[in-house]
Amino acid sequence: MTHMMSKVVPIVVSLIFLFPTKGLAYDTSYVHPEINDKATRQSAYLERALQSLGYREGVQGIVNNKEIYKWLRDGGEKEDAPLHRANNHFHNPLKAWNNAGLSGNWLGMSSLIWAQDQQWLGGQAGGDWSWKRGRAIYYEALTTNDRTIREQKLADTFRAVGQAMHLVADSSVPAHTRNDIHIFPLELFGLNIGQRQTYESWAKRNWNNLTYTAKPVDQSIFSRRVFNPAATVPISALWDLDQYRGSNPEVTWTTNPSISEYGLAEYTNANYFSEDTIFSGYPHPRKENTTARLIEQRARDGTLDRVWYIMGYQTERLAALSFFWESGASGRWQYNLDDNVYKSYSENLIPRAVGYNIALLNYFFRGSIEITSPSQYVYSIIDGSLNPQQFTKIKAKIRNTTSEEEMLNGTIQAVARYRKIPDYNPDLLNYPPDAEQMSAVDYLYSVSRPISIMSLSSATPKEFTFDFSNYPIPVGITDLTLQVIFKGTLGNEADTAIAVGMKDLMEPAHHVFWNLSDRFSLDGHLYNAEDIKTDPELSKRVDAHDNGTFNDISAGEPYIDPYPMTLKAAYFGTYPPQGPVIATAEVENLSEGRHIRLIILTDKQDGNYMRFMWSDSISTNTSRDFEFNGTVNQGQDGNWESTPIAEFRGLRQHLELGVLRCEPMARDQAGNTYCPYPDAEAVPPSDLTPVRATIMFP
Repeated sequence: MTHMMSKVVPIVVSLIFLFPTKGLAYDTSYVHPEINDKATRQSAYLERALQSLGYREGVQGIVNNKEIYKWLRDGGEKEDAPLHRANNHFHNPLKAWNNAGLSGNWLGMSSLIWAQDQQWLGGQAGGDWSWKRGRAIYYEALTTNDRTIREQKLADTFRAVGQAMHLVADSSVPAHTRNDIHIFPLELFGLNIGQRQTYESWAKRNWNNLTYTAKPVDQSIFSRRVFNPAATVPISALWDLDQYRGSNPEVTWTTNPSISEYGLAEYTNANYFSEDTIFSGYPHPRKENTTARLIEQRARDGTLDRVWYIMGYQTERLAALSFFWESGASGRWQYNLDDNVYKSYSENLIPRAVGYNIALLNYFFRGSIEITSPSQYVYSIIDGSLNPQQFTKIKAKIRNTTSEEEMLNGTIQAVARYRKIPDYNPDLLNYPPDAEQMSAVDYLYSVSRPISIMSLSSATPKEFTFDFSNYPIPVGITDLTLQVIFKGTLGNEADTAIAVGMKDLMEPAHHVFWNLSDRFSLDGHLYNAEDIKTDPELSKRVDAHDNGTFNDISAGEPYIDPYPMTLKAAYFGTYPPQGPVIATAEVENLSEGRHIRLIILTDKQDGNYMRFMWSDSISTNTSRDFEFNGTVNQGQDGNWESTPIAEFRGLRQHLELGVLRCEPMARDQAGNTYCPYPDAEAVPPSDLTPVRATIMFP
């Protein structure tokens, strides 16, 4: 017999090692996914981050062929697969963190540590889905130019966060904070297995009737974290602030009833029982701090019943009391947890599980960046005469907008997201693009080189030039957004924190500037100089002395002959401009009838301004300011908008300006002078090739 027992005991122990938590946690088919789902839909930071990533539909957005909220639900389910991952889902806040896991880390590490770093045994336990890995794959997703890789890694990011949410929710399960596996060897051999009710099995049966309305968490909890080398990420505060020592349960009782201010594992351990720790093994709840009350209630069969309950610190019913008569004895009271106790527990613990998971989501996605236009106003400007037409640099001002957290010692990168127009023509001959055609085109990504930074101010924006020469942004695109990604230290989260900002840019705008001195507007019609000189009636209008000599400006005659010009363009965003107006492009000695084509990026549809400047032998340093519209060719809130194309002298563009002389000038309703002529007379010149311009955009 002794020999037989030596065979059996090791088998039982081995089974306990492998499956200590069978039936222990919230159900992974219903309760955990539902907690994740409710937290996901209530996280304002997640919603903002998804908007910055270009997902206007928020958590309903599709990533890798599945809605984002479903990836987060998946995380709540998959953290328990394979089953032995659950060995690492316990945290006893009354122990040192390195010894706070299941059976003092004998069967598994603390869930607080497991949530942060699983690398050392991740491959043996269903993969590494820790916070650190989630951060890494999130950054990889945001900074790859491969759409397929981006989609997969974003999906993995949401799953990783979902699995961390599972671990936070487990801290609202008393057994997970009181080292209670409540599985017995006999149950493993089929005796009464699955019959014993627990808080977790009750929650599974009642998952659809639980209260999932979140109890919010004070966001300052992360700044109050306790530094521990075993778990350096401040999310440790969600589990344990090292405030509850076993003698002071009152530290887990919030001073503000509407918000949680303590570690969730501390709260659960101090205020609730697991099945095998009722007034046993833990200092609290303590008998002398509770009262008993006889409560009349309906039993499962509908009959009226009267039950004695222990009334607890934070819950209406802490435990039930049953009186048992024993043969030859006077009987005894026995404590147990019944349906009404579990319901009372759930009304406090489930809302906290949701609230703490919202706090986790908010912390993961809290990093935010503001993007504004640079000092030269345009984000980029290129010479449209070059082939291929593409942007290799973007300038922007960047500011840290993460609430009360410094951004230090990291890198920033810019990412342009866009749809490429099929069969784009540099002369815009097949422009604007077709809405139905573009709806079927996938997004592409261009990623800049990283820039190392020591800090990023939350007060004063700093201007950066992002180098896209490795992955240029083509001009023929729609739905353009600019993202800026920071990776480094954010507040107390060192090295791996991530912040994201997004700016919806206008599509590339084509601006064409002409030397129109090959024509002269006379009495509202266009002529060249020779036509005027050889026509007696016309020549009288410009030859003041009727002596056959033309262009005598000193005599008040208009200058009708062609001449070269120097043209400059500068852009600004307010009128009148704030500060100096600096030219971003110019061309010197542009011949008559020739033009330059500039292609720019701005961020506004209205309220854009430019200063058009010209110099020539007739007049110097002349300028005029114009307001212009940004270019839109993209779906806005499900509706396609497209900026019309203007045609002038055989060219297509969004804006055209030129220097034309005339006699007499006309005035528009605003009092501005202009040279009138019929559009049909603005015939194309012989050479429509754009002249190379000089871009002053360092």
